[in-house]
Amino acid sequence: EFDGTLIRASVVVGFAAATCLCAGNSAYLYLSVSFIEILKGYAPLVTMMMQGFFGIGYPERKPVLAVLASCVGTTIASAGEVHASPVGLLIFFSSMYFEATRLILTQKLLGQYKMHVVEALLYISPATFVFTAAAAATIELPRFKPGDIRNPPIEPFWVGIGLTCLLGCLINLSSFLVIQRTNVVMLKLLSISRNAGVVVSGVVLFGEVISPIQACGYVITLIFFVVYNYLQITAAQAAAR
Repeated sequence: EFDGTLIRASVVVGFAAATCLCAGNSAYLYLSVSFIEILKGYAPLVTMMMQGFFGIGYPERKPVLAVLASCVGTTIASAGEVHASPVGLLIFFSSMYFEATRLILTQKLLGQYKMHVVEALLYISPATFVFTAAAAATIELPRFKPGDIRNPPIEPFWVGIGLTCLLGCLINLSSFLVIQRTNVVMLKLLSISRNAGVVVSGVVLFGEVISPIQACGYVITLIFFVVYNYLQITAAQAAAR
């Protein structure tokens, strides 16, 4: 049965997902990998703000304080970055707000229509593909030259593309499962622990430099990530009694 509201919602989510993907990737042209992963510490706060905007629940005071303290750590870490590009920051935070919008609307879809995560992807993915393909055709395709692809990390090149697509699908499935079982703020907080590994990889593999101020700030962010999880687990145990 055709549901126009569901289709329109899927298109909006697809547009937000495509914009987030395009802007998020573009930010790497202006900012270092480590700095971007540190800035993602603001994602839980942005997601909470967007939850309030859409009227989807309001968290209790202690979890909010834990998220704010985590953002203080991120601010300290960001202050140690000497090569921050204003354009890169604008693009990055744009992608963050669109991602928060995508996640919140996805949570509403999963809850309102009682969808399985695979079914939700079947609705959202085509719209995401269309918007992303339109952006690529408009911005990148006129400048693309096949001869510019040199020394791909995996031979042949299309195998690497296929593996990237597979990993992207698995990431979307796992993200939807986390949203369905918990909430979008928990998803963003869990990503902070993953980002710690990316920061270390940026230093080890790409030779990026992290100042002591950045390291201290990011440690504060990770500490309050643990505090938030403790508060959530304690609240869940209390509710189950």
